Amino acid sequence: MGLIRSCFDGITTIKDISEQTPTFRYLNNFYAESDTSCVKRQYLVLIQDGYDLANMTMKSPVTESYSLSYEIIIRNVTTYMVKLTFQGIPIGSGFLHFSVTNSLGVESAFNSILAYRCELMPYPLDLEPLNNGYSVMSKDEVIGSVALFRINNWDPDYGIYFDVMDITCDQGLSCFYGATLYRSYPNNIFGIEFTLRNPYLYEKQQFKLSIRHEDGVRYSNSTFTVPQLVIDDGSYTQYSGFTCYPQSGVIYNSRHQCEITVTNGTSLVYLDSLADQLSTYKRQRVYGTPQSYTILSYHNFNRETSDSLFFTRISANNTQPVSAQSIATYSESNAYTPPFYPANDQIPFLDFTGMNVAPKLESIEFIPWGPIKVIIRMHITSYGGPGFSAVGPIMMYSSDLYQGNNTDGFYEMIVEYSYLQQYINPNLTIYDWRGQSYKKSFFYYENTNLVKTPYFPAIQEGKDVFGLKNITRFFYKNNNVIIGKSPVNNTLYIELSNPDPNIAIEMKIFYHNNDISSAEIVYGYWDPDLQLFAVDFTLKGGLFTDTAFSFFLTIGFFFTKSTELGVWFPQTGVLNVINSNADEYPPIVSAWEPLGLGSLTIANLDVIVQFGFRITIDDPINGFDYGNLTIAGLKDPGFVFTFTPQFADKGNQTSGEYVFIMELSGYCKSDTYAIREINLVDKGGWLSTSNNYHYVHPLMKFLDGDYPTITVTCTAGDALNDTVPPTVLQIDVPTSIDVGSLNRTLTITFVAQDATSGIKNLSPLVNIYNVDGSVAFQRNAKPLPDLIFFNNVTFQVSTELPYGFGYPYGIFYQIEGIADNSLNFLSLSNDDITSKGFQNVINVEYSMVPWINGHEPISTSGGELTIYGRSFATGSSRVVNIKYGSQPYKKVPVKYITNVAMILSNVPGSLDVFYVQIVRENTMKSNEYPITPFILPTQEPSPTLTTTGAPENLCDEDKTCSGNGQCTLSGCVCNSPWIGKYCSSQVINVPVTPSPNVTEPTVVINGTGPDGDEINFSTLVNIISVRELSPNQTVVFEYKFNQWIYTNITDDFGEQFLYDSNFTKDGVTTDISITIQWFKTETTIIFANQNITINPSTMKYKINVSPFKFSSSLNSFQIVMAATVMSDSTKDSCSAKEFGETSDPNYQYAKLQIDKISLYGKFIKLGVVDGRVVNINNILLDSEKSEVLEASSSFTQSFIGITAPNFKRFLKLDPDFSVLLDTSSASEDPNSVCQIKEDGGLTKSQLAGMIIGIVGFSLVAVAVAIYYILKNQKDKRMIKLLNNRIQGFNETK
Repeated sequence: MGLIRSCFDGITTIKDISEQTPTFRYLNNFYAESDTSCVKRQYLVLIQDGYDLANMTMKSPVTESYSLSYEIIIRNVTTYMVKLTFQGIPIGSGFLHFSVTNSLGVESAFNSILAYRCELMPYPLDLEPLNNGYSVMSKDEVIGSVALFRINNWDPDYGIYFDVMDITCDQGLSCFYGATLYRSYPNNIFGIEFTLRNPYLYEKQQFKLSIRHEDGVRYSNSTFTVPQLVIDDGSYTQYSGFTCYPQSGVIYNSRHQCEITVTNGTSLVYLDSLADQLSTYKRQRVYGTPQSYTILSYHNFNRETSDSLFFTRISANNTQPVSAQSIATYSESNAYTPPFYPANDQIPFLDFTGMNVAPKLESIEFIPWGPIKVIIRMHITSYGGPGFSAVGPIMMYSSDLYQGNNTDGFYEMIVEYSYLQQYINPNLTIYDWRGQSYKKSFFYYENTNLVKTPYFPAIQEGKDVFGLKNITRFFYKNNNVIIGKSPVNNTLYIELSNPDPNIAIEMKIFYHNNDISSAEIVYGYWDPDLQLFAVDFTLKGGLFTDTAFSFFLTIGFFFTKSTELGVWFPQTGVLNVINSNADEYPPIVSAWEPLGLGSLTIANLDVIVQFGFRITIDDPINGFDYGNLTIAGLKDPGFVFTFTPQFADKGNQTSGEYVFIMELSGYCKSDTYAIREINLVDKGGWLSTSNNYHYVHPLMKFLDGDYPTITVTCTAGDALNDTVPPTVLQIDVPTSIDVGSLNRTLTITFVAQDATSGIKNLSPLVNIYNVDGSVAFQRNAKPLPDLIFFNNVTFQVSTELPYGFGYPYGIFYQIEGIADNSLNFLSLSNDDITSKGFQNVINVEYSMVPWINGHEPISTSGGELTIYGRSFATGSSRVVNIKYGSQPYKKVPVKYITNVAMILSNVPGSLDVFYVQIVRENTMKSNEYPITPFILPTQEPSPTLTTTGAPENLCDEDKTCSGNGQCTLSGCVCNSPWIGKYCSSQVINVPVTPSPNVTEPTVVINGTGPDGDEINFSTLVNIISVRELSPNQTVVFEYKFNQWIYTNITDDFGEQFLYDSNFTKDGVTTDISITIQWFKTETTIIFANQNITINPSTMKYKINVSPFKFSSSLNSFQIVMAATVMSDSTKDSCSAKEFGETSDPNYQYAKLQIDKISLYGKFIKLGVVDGRVVNINNILLDSEKSEVLEASSSFTQSFIGITAPNFKRFLKLDPDFSVLLDTSSASEDPNSVCQIKEDGGLTKSQLAGMIIGIVGFSLVAVAVAIYYILKNQKDKRMIKLLNNRIQGFNETK
């Protein structure tokens, strides 16, 4: 025996990491499972030893009543991560004792590391019914109805778990505990589910709940009420119209459907049977009003037998039938099996004998890609095996290769992983072409350093979302929906405590029992504006007045039910519909007859005979919408007809007659034809089908002895005695195909011949596979019109192959169902194709040409664009081009790239469709992918005031607009290139590209004025501050900027310069950026759904602000800017400034002028806030900002505040600025500030010293300095003067 020592004097140490590990955090939070002990307690620990743990052993002392087992999760030489399981722990609390023996044989005892509590459940339980004791019943009892209880004396740290047998209810009500491994309530809340069952003997609405304790003797009790349960003595409610389908004694369909009409209904009515109650399904109200409605229920015969069906109501003492009995005997003698002629092959198609080494995962990487999406990269090798095939359950295939080969390759794909929530820590299984596999298990930690394992985002943490426990708000966009015949859209909103946008939300919707087998599934998403999860769904039309539907809601790994939510959130958790004339009944066939007689004889070979059926489809309230049916024989696969009310021979959508005709030639084979399959849908979305016994059968009135058929006797064709199937004369397939190119169309052509009875007009099926059949699809081959002859028909199928399909072993195919008129069928397996001398495999090449196949929505304002596809990052170089209309392609910058996704930045806005193309290695071009931008939603327009009397003149005094425009009621509309309030200013032409300063936002521009003089100007970009304002405009928060980061982002769309800065408030960092773009010529751009005309020689500012932490949702966001104009002239100059409206009501302008040179800023009064267009408020702040410097003849300044409403995700603004030469001097402005020169007038040398600076007209403060210079003699002196002014200005901030 080894040396025993204390953990304090040895080298072995243990650390308990259970509480910090999501998968272990709650494992031990339960009361004892028996009255003597806890079955088990589990812990996750780190064991460290300075020597070696390779031969480590662990045990509990023999003196203890509990035992210890352990599982090593992660190991290295000196540190192990181990799961410990102690079993049979006695009642009480303290520390668990155990020891660890290292490889040297040294044993270390641990007596105070792992604390435990093993406590008995309190008795009696203090049970408090929630929702005032009212339960919530499921719509038509499709899922379990629920009552919730709080246990007031339950330890809040302990979860609740009862054995199924511990829960009972009185009056024979079937009750059971609702939680399972995947469902949990808040720790002191539990639910019971109940179902009303035969014989429905209930005396009252209130039931007693009893919970048995561990000793099996004592019980805790409470009560709950089922408000929908009304005990009716039969004196008020009336029952009529009992009928069942099929109606005769012997039925040939396993579904026996019964209906009854209830008037003044206050009781629940159920379909019952004498022999097999468990196969009788609950009622559903299908049409009518709350006062008078029809109930439909059905019984499913699971074997040939007889039973008696009848409706019964709930009564206190004994079963009370309210209808007669329908006695039915189910027979399978007329069961129909569709004719099927398969081609069979042994898969894989190639022999991989001897390749016995399974594939191996060398590395894996998970890149989060928005909510519930992730990019997965894998390096997989298959040395000694046939090569990598697929990864389950994510369905990555060999075609996802982007580097290497099938033996040693790198693979990448995007996974939308909401479906993986059904697994606990889903593992990945890697398969090769032979079916050999390698399983990659994922534990929360990657190593003993507690580095988290790369994994699907939020899946492991999602285990902490326990259904109701973490739902803090739950409501619908509309909780009470008035519904008619048509479907209605709605949205469910969910608020979680500590929400993670990567948590998957899934909603399974059940209207009726038939939905259990085929529930409608919709997935939720994270709404960043509302900070809520949202689930969009559509209500079917014609719903009965009641709860709309039942559903399961899955959050991460755990789910809750609509009935639970209805109790937990009684005011908002139930979705009700109101309908004065409901119709949940699908379309049915009310009449069905053959055209002509029920039998037909074809005695001549050289004739074409028509036959078919006439049916009447009824749907009197919602109306029939669309359907399909198959007319087939017992041997003839027949023909599928698809139709809508427009194809009706008579009638309309509420009741219409439809005629379906087939043709046979005299070479036919005798057969019996009927409608073998039919599916009908009404305008409310209600389906009837012959394929699922849970659904109403469209032909339910004919499923007994009155099933219409047409017997076709082909005397001439039968006399041929043709028993030989057709032959294939020729099969043409390409030798190879490049599955990594843009043209991946595979065409297979084959010629079929039958010399005796001729080729039948049926479309054979072509099955297309990769080598192991893990990816396969089926296509119909069509006859080529010019190559159809009696005994010789050429068929062809063309299909676009998935990108990379068949790599690397090629594409294999089969042909099924070539038929002659005598119904002899030929199906060719892949081996058959080879044996007949035809090419059975198409070789593949994989050139990996970039291919775009999807994108994220982008608005008309442009910005970032995410595109999806294949082979984006493959190769050494690439460019991405965008084309608008007839313009040539222009390059756009790439912000982020992977092989399957790419983010493009600075994409210009567009109101029309535009195209994206990737060019790799200069010559390899992707497809031209079209993108249609969406129009941003707009803010509701403000009401406009109407005035009477003569309109105000908003133009100049003589209404001529300086001779450069037209006077309108809203002001002057200027002719290009004139702008300004009265069209008196002209844009100065600047043909030379601006030169930005890389250390500060300064842009130097050299240009020429209208008189030919050389002009130089410079811009300084700087923000004064951002402010948060309360509703009464009080400043709540202010941050002043002092640093910017410059990036030149010039591309094919023009010279562009980016300046970034940020600040932090309450832990949230807000980024603010300004992109300055220079326009040499007049250009039209798109912003906020508006076409904006940009004048030549204009600086355009695109301003973006990321999320800001508002102190209140009622507060607004303001950017404060300073605009300054200055000159070094000390006399004879004048300065002036204007701020006002343009003739376009969507714009305002600011004009700062010294003499005849001015800076003109035009900014739109619209912004984009969280993806919608909103109004922006721009105001002068001169009266409230003490920092505004006093104006002089050579200096003027204004502060401007741009105020945007509260936002959560982003804010975008878009002003522009031009330098103007005015026809009138600033001295003509009555509010100008002037210094008069003794001999009058300004000289050119004085004009040359002029500087104009501006700080902002948007979210960015912009300072523009304009130099009007002949020969640059005064540049240095003017720059020094400007810097001095700015330094003094900054000191006042």
